[in-house]
Amino acid sequence: MLGLTATTCWISCWIGDSFIVYRGVAGIGAKRRVRGYSWSAEKGIAKLFAELRAKRFGLPNPSVYSAVIQKEDILTYIDGSNREEREFLLLPHKLSKLRRVWRKSIPKHVTELSPLPLPLHGDV
Repeated sequence: MLGLTATTCWISCWIGDSFIVYRGVAGIGAKRRVRGYSWSAEKGIAKLFAELRAKRFGLPNPSVYSAVIQKEDILTYIDGSNREEREFLLLPHKLSKLRRVWRKSIPKHVTELSPLPLPLHGDV
């Protein structure tokens, strides 16, 4: 599916026929969007995106997922080396071995869904 010869050559030399990609997500249910089109070659970049989505949109449970994708299921490669990111657009239904590889730690005494305590009448 890749149209650019240089990109095809780079991917073939770098990854072989299949490789691991990473996606940073946050939220619950449909908002989580684990099986999306945009994936990173870097786990650290995916983690930054997970934390950014959580903060920017107020979504709980930032996490990073990894998956295996076959070379022929890549739609395109975006070389963002000037911003230290290598991004792949791929066919999400072709992902295999999907698993969570990181999630933000939460102190045991706090849950992400617990409300902030409200002040009592006499508290200021």
